[in-house]
Amino acid sequence: FSTDFNLFLIFFFKYNNYTKSSIYNQVKINLKLISCLDINSQNDYNKKLTTEAIEKEKNKVNNEKKNWDLNYDDIDIVNSIYSRLITKNTYNYVNNDSAQGYYVIDYNLMDLDGRFIFSTDPNQPHYFQKNKQGQLLKGFNFLLKKYTSGDSVHAILPSNLAFQEKGAFVAKIPPFTPLLIKLRIR
Repeated sequence: FSTDFNLFLIFFFKYNNYTKSSIYNQVKINLKLISCLDINSQNDYNKKLTTEAIEKEKNKVNNEKKNWDLNYDDIDIVNSIYSRLITKNTYNYVNNDSAQGYYVIDYNLMDLDGRFIFSTDPNQPHYFQKNKQGQLLKGFNFLLKKYTSGDSVHAILPSNLAFQEKGAFVAKIPPFTPLLIKLRIR
């Protein structure tokens, strides 16, 4: 079936706050229904996709842990997080009064396939209040409780301690994506 762009926005996305423009009148949307599932079939399909994603994550994490087990003898395991202390107390950060009560960190995030996700600017570390809930990923909280100022750490963070089943749309992190973190605590 075909519809114009205005109706498409209204009926499919419940969006009617668009600015009227002649471009909308020139756009035609053609849709083809490939298949239709009843609600039970849709739920079963979603469960299947979720199960496959969980299994894929489990395999990736296990493979990465095996790789670490073969290559490193200094692995710490904290709440299912594999971590390695790379350097200890090597950073001379002057923690002035304004930074008291804050975690001051630099970090890099990658997925286990090596895809770069995010990095802080080393000249502009991120500050997080120590006693405020919800600012950091759960895995970061565990690492910051285990390690101290001056430590640099690498860790494998399973998705249940990162972005979980939702992922992160803006950072293009799919659901059930484990992360490799390189963290420096100032």
